Amino acid sequence: MPQDGWVKSTDPKSGRTFYANHLTRKTQWTAPPGWSDDDVDTSDVKAPEKTSTRPSPATSNRKTLPDNWEEMHDPGSGRSFYVDHVTKVTTWEHPGVTASVPTPTIPKKTHQIPMQSSSSSGRDTHQPMYQPHNFNSMPNPAESYGRSRSNSIGSVSTLASYSSMAQGSNSNANALPPLDFKVIMINDELRDICPSCDGTFSMSKRRHHCRLCGDVFCDACSSHRQLLPLDGPEFEKPVRLCDSCSTNVSKSNYFSMRRYLTVLQVFDTSTTSVETDSSSKTKNTPLARNVAAALSSLAADLDALLLDPTNFEDKLTIEPNILVPAICRHLVLKSTSDRAIRALGSLLALGNMVGNDGFALSVYVNGKSVMDSILALLEWSGTDKRTLAVQEQASRSLFYLSDPTIIQSIFQREMQGSLPKAHPEFQSTKRSSTDSSLGSGEDKAEQESDEDTHVNVVDSLDIHRTLRNMLDHTTTSASTSLQRWAAACIRNLVAEDQRRSCLASNDAASMGGGKLSYTSFLSQMCAEGGVMILCSLIGAEDADTRAHATAALSATISATRAIDASLAMLQEVTTGRAPSNSHKSDAAIVSAIVSGGGCGSSLSQLLLSADNTVASMGCSFAKSLVDPLLLDPRGSAAQSRPPPLPQGLAGYTAGAVDQDDLTAYREAALALSNSGGCLPALMSLLRDEMGSQMTRPLELRKCTMETLAAITLAVGRMNGEEAPVKSAIQNLEGVGAAQVAFAVFSSTSSLITSHDSPQAQLREAAGLVLAGMTSCSPDTLAILKTNHALSGLLGAAGDDGMMQPSSLRGEWAPKSLGMLEAAATILMSSWKSSTGRSSDGGTDHINGGRHVTSYRQQSSSNGSTSLDLLLEVMDAGAVPTLREIISSKVEWHNNDKANGAIRLKIASCQLLAAMFGIAWTDTTGFGATRLYDAIDSDAKQVNSTQSQGRSNGRKQQSRQHDLISGTVALLQLMASHTQQTLVSGGSESTTAPLMDFVESALLAVGSMCGASFPSVGQHTVNSPEFQLIVDTGADEVDDEFADQKQAASEYACGLLTHAKANLFPSMIVGSFGEGSVLPALRLALFIVKNGRPAIQPRLAQCGILVPVSDLMKTSLKNEDYSSFVASLSIVRVCGPHVAAGSGEA
Repeated sequence: MPQDGWVKSTDPKSGRTFYANHLTRKTQWTAPPGWSDDDVDTSDVKAPEKTSTRPSPATSNRKTLPDNWEEMHDPGSGRSFYVDHVTKVTTWEHPGVTASVPTPTIPKKTHQIPMQSSSSSGRDTHQPMYQPHNFNSMPNPAESYGRSRSNSIGSVSTLASYSSMAQGSNSNANALPPLDFKVIMINDELRDICPSCDGTFSMSKRRHHCRLCGDVFCDACSSHRQLLPLDGPEFEKPVRLCDSCSTNVSKSNYFSMRRYLTVLQVFDTSTTSVETDSSSKTKNTPLARNVAAALSSLAADLDALLLDPTNFEDKLTIEPNILVPAICRHLVLKSTSDRAIRALGSLLALGNMVGNDGFALSVYVNGKSVMDSILALLEWSGTDKRTLAVQEQASRSLFYLSDPTIIQSIFQREMQGSLPKAHPEFQSTKRSSTDSSLGSGEDKAEQESDEDTHVNVVDSLDIHRTLRNMLDHTTTSASTSLQRWAAACIRNLVAEDQRRSCLASNDAASMGGGKLSYTSFLSQMCAEGGVMILCSLIGAEDADTRAHATAALSATISATRAIDASLAMLQEVTTGRAPSNSHKSDAAIVSAIVSGGGCGSSLSQLLLSADNTVASMGCSFAKSLVDPLLLDPRGSAAQSRPPPLPQGLAGYTAGAVDQDDLTAYREAALALSNSGGCLPALMSLLRDEMGSQMTRPLELRKCTMETLAAITLAVGRMNGEEAPVKSAIQNLEGVGAAQVAFAVFSSTSSLITSHDSPQAQLREAAGLVLAGMTSCSPDTLAILKTNHALSGLLGAAGDDGMMQPSSLRGEWAPKSLGMLEAAATILMSSWKSSTGRSSDGGTDHINGGRHVTSYRQQSSSNGSTSLDLLLEVMDAGAVPTLREIISSKVEWHNNDKANGAIRLKIASCQLLAAMFGIAWTDTTGFGATRLYDAIDSDAKQVNSTQSQGRSNGRKQQSRQHDLISGTVALLQLMASHTQQTLVSGGSESTTAPLMDFVESALLAVGSMCGASFPSVGQHTVNSPEFQLIVDTGADEVDDEFADQKQAASEYACGLLTHAKANLFPSMIVGSFGEGSVLPALRLALFIVKNGRPAIQPRLAQCGILVPVSDLMKTSLKNEDYSSFVASLSIVRVCGPHVAAGSGEA
């Protein structure tokens, strides 16, 4: 026959040319290799042709075919068959046949023959006849089996992320060409027991062959007789079928995969070479090449199911605990291992697609030997196509086996006690070492061995060994698909490494300590260059490889942090004390990523991807680099005076900016801001382009805003005069970070913040971006003032639930912290602008060293005066919000929570200082009137509410609920606590926010006592502030708010000069930090200026004059005349009272 059995024919329905092989019954659209139309003898080709429905002499007594039916001819046998093109049913019997027409002896039922994939390898001769009506729906053999799986049954979300990865999985498929498979009626001697009922064959229990799969069964298990639409004289009558094949045939599945199982089960795997027919003892003993052909055809059938998994249960009827061991037993033989791993990979992929974890579970329960066999294939050496194909399929199998959903399913089954037993062949291998030590006669040991097979089956996968191999294969440039599978598998392996490490820590903690049962590989991964390898893949040419490498790096960082947390918990349990934050393991990984170019253009390409899954992967990676800056209180904490920063980003190393362990994350923040176009790419995910049809998911936008928040907070706390930081600020301003954040913040203003929804988290993150930008960008301040951002920020901060812990930053930070800090910075800048200059010639110590400079003359240029901003703040309900924050308790037992509460109070004090300061600069008195009216109204409401449950309320108690008195009382309380903390030797992370609070509270109380300017220092002799400093000591103060100023001054003096604490001298001498000296001097000056003369002796006798005199000398030496005059004024007023009261000079 031409071309080794191949013939060329035409589909009568579509007119397309197809090719059929009479020997193997294989059909395909493409020409077979070596096909030549010139050499074909078309006279032998019996093409299916449409039969005329006109009666002929030979068929005069036939009925006309019903609609949609067509008569066709099998090109192999010439027999007619009939096709219903609507129902896709084929039958040998004429649909309208009469009794006078002889017909084949076929059961009077139609058989729906399933579609045969053209990608399949050669079939056995027991196949249904060729069916041309299926050709139109058959896939192109050139297409990969990994096409879109969006319509697959029960597809796992993890696989959806990697749907594009499978498209290149057959890049080395030519190394494993398809093999033709033929069913073998195996010898009786190969089966001692029935494979269906496990009954032993004997004289009374005879052996019988199933004519479809060729296996040997007992009579009870092969009692079915059915007529099959197969070619050959033996199929002219009904034949014996086993139970399994009969079930398949009843479902019109004549391509049962059960026929492959026979050869796979009975083949002797101890064979060390490929046998020939002459070396076989018997004719029907399966050879290695038969096994290879069976595995090849099985893989092809599984690939066809991957294309269309509809009703796969009807097509794949073999139980996982039978099929998987039958495949895995051939992983050890050189001649069959390549085909076996190919079939196993396709089987696991199918299970993952349809949500059936039974196939992966069967691999695990059969023990470590199976996993070792897969790893041995992964470790094949060489770069030839066959080796690369085997390594690729091994990586593919391990990817599905290490899927976290599979691991979770296994543990759930373990807890339920529903794990299946290992196959006897592998179970004996697992017990070999145990049996040799315990002896074969110990039933108890046997039972314990049975139980061991169901415990920790996941541990059969060697994570360390697998990770090393996968990292090696990611460097294999000869196979892109191998790189892709390896990079994807690393992500799963890292997650499993995290699970085992955390579990080992928990187990050790429950035992009170001891050696860990598992040690993480991630520390070695960084030390041995694994991180650098993945960083290099971020710049790979293949887009999927870049995405999977990015996801693997992100998973590595997250896993390292989780492992660090579990080890910290173990240390706390075993030692009784919490570990310090002096070392973070993930910092080295982040540094390696930054230095390896992980924040470059490759990352920006991922972020710009139109595929939301890929963009989310890139955004999650970027967020993981800077996330600790949000989660750690020190990440956004203010520094009073930042150390100088070395020039250039390359010199930005540990210790350059801070002395903590967050430097690596700040490096990453600068890298994301300054290199590779990552910052514009991040902004593109947030900015709604005009006319754009793309809508980014809410979760992606939220992740992007959180990343931007970490970047802006990190940049905002650095020294803005250094080149890398200055460049980052310019880039943030250039991309419009503040404008986009404010637009997002404003668009979500109607949210119910008590519900921690993604929209509420997005708004909180936008508020953090505004807090970071206002601390470093004067342009941002001007934009926010013009757009009346204060009302929105304070309104949101006062919503219900905003005092609760943030889900973005952890329990240490209230949700309203970022919003309140942004509002404080805006109002403080306006206040300083209205007074002419900042407190120390350009650097704002009150705002924690953040780069808030160049604020002069902004109030006149941005269209909003300071008074307008004050009224905007009042209308937003600032007074009740600030009173609630000032009166809230601090959880001192939790350092992190205390830190967040103190920072919230710092922002509140800054707002109060600016509000009162602006009110005093208003010559009309309107602002002060509004402010005091709001305070009185709030105090009445609070006192009325709290007195409802009392029978006898006392009027003198109402004062403590006043915002002013509450602020003064809080200053005294926090200053006392700070003093005790300093004496007891508290850490810098504990004392720093306390000293910042004392500074801010002194500023707020000073403004309440009548100070209209931020500081007494560095004013020119001609400035209005200097004139106010000089004009002190008068017996009377003539203004309409003199009583309020006097009351605040007396209350502050009484609390700060109390005999038990006497905090005033310590504040001026610098015991609370250098930043508190000038605010304390400012407060003392206005107590003297606005208080009654009766409080001057008390102030003098508290010991304040000695540090004030020293400060006066220092100011004169430094030519700080305003501080000198302020000190001199205090000495001039209080000095006489010291001499009269104590007799001291």
